[in-house]
Amino acid sequence: MGLLTEIDPNVQKFIAAQSMFFVSTAPLSAEGHLNLSPKGLDSFRILGPKRVAYLDVTGSGVETIAHLKENGRSIDGMQGVSE
Repeated sequence: MGLLTEIDPNVQKFIAAQSMFFVSTAPLSAEGHLNLSPKGLDSFRILGPKRVAYLDVTGSGVETIAHLKENGRSIDGMQGVSE
């Protein structure tokens, strides 16, 4: 598939079919923790071809939101599910 620069209708359909996604963040400090958090609960939304949002529900900690407040960087990924 390669690198995508925006969400086209095919990708939007793929995303809509997923029940789970992952958010990966890291602090600026080299001594900090990398964080990879599974997310779900039908909380991922496509706001436009280059913009998405999700509801960040806290679980075991607040590393995701702490990293985002510190540096605003995240990598969001979908795991494909086929029937």
